[in-house]
Amino acid sequence: MKKVLLLVIALGVILLSSCSPKKENLTGDVTVPKPLNEKTFQDTLKLTKLDSSMDINPEDIRSIGFNRVIIKTQGLRIDSGNYKTDFKRKNKLMKQTALLEEADISYYIEITTGPGISNDGKNLSLFTKGDNMVFFAQMVKEIIEMNKDNTHFSGIILSVGNTKIHNDTYYKTLNEISNRVLKSYDVPLLISLDPMYFESNNTSLPLEYFDNPKVGFNIDMNFKCDKYPGKAKFNDSEIELSKNRILEKLIAIKDSNKNSRKILLSLKCPWSEECSVLVKDIFEIMKMVGFEFSLSYSNTNNEFDFSNNKNIITILNKY
Repeated sequence: MKKVLLLVIALGVILLSSCSPKKENLTGDVTVPKPLNEKTFQDTLKLTKLDSSMDINPEDIRSIGFNRVIIKTQGLRIDSGNYKTDFKRKNKLMKQTALLEEADISYYIEITTGPGISNDGKNLSLFTKGDNMVFFAQMVKEIIEMNKDNTHFSGIILSVGNTKIHNDTYYKTLNEISNRVLKSYDVPLLISLDPMYFESNNTSLPLEYFDNPKVGFNIDMNFKCDKYPGKAKFNDSEIELSKNRILEKLIAIKDSNKNSRKILLSLKCPWSEECSVLVKDIFEIMKMVGFEFSLSYSNTNNEFDFSNNKNIITILNKY
């Protein structure tokens, strides 16, 4: 009788445990890293992106909670006439970096155009003509030479991706340029991954193309959405965007970064009131994965400028 009773009790325990609700595993089999402390995040990871064609005010940058920035520039060349130097653009960039240096604000310089590449996508000869790789690398070296003695110069970001260019061609070209630059200058150099990288299922980094450990990667997260969490429209697809999805993607990328390259995530979207939740989620995720994070923009006075969004500023002041 006792054996029967013990058997019934054991069976009951098994049934109860099998019927108990299970907690959802939000990140699959991925281990969530321990978050960074607030000071480390503020001092080393958080940036805002600035458009160099607009005015830059260090006081405005600090007032919204940043001490590090990215200056986005079209480079130093006119896209015609044998790629002559655009001295107006060059002088403006020099004045802007001098302002930041004086204000003790650290900065990257992000280059979006140059010999063989235009913003409108009409000139893509950078990827087909070897001479243009040489000319482009020379322009990058000129920009580094202008800034190499500045204490707050953090490095260069090359953002010349185009959806018309095959990844293999794109990365081989950028490797050639980066090698030419890094032979002359020992500075951090980040390569923007192809424009559709974030929306794809790809979580591996193109490490096989870049053997120099000074080369890191920038991940562009550019999209439009009516609400968050919710559907977001990227370059070529519409995906459900949530904290879980972002976290899983970035942890998988972190795990694939076998030789610890520097990684930057650049977020750009039209800023609505609901976007403050997205910013909060992104900051919490960045503290876990330890990537640098850039928020665009704070000086453009358009829908992509978050500086007048009170909800986002509240979040920024907290983080």
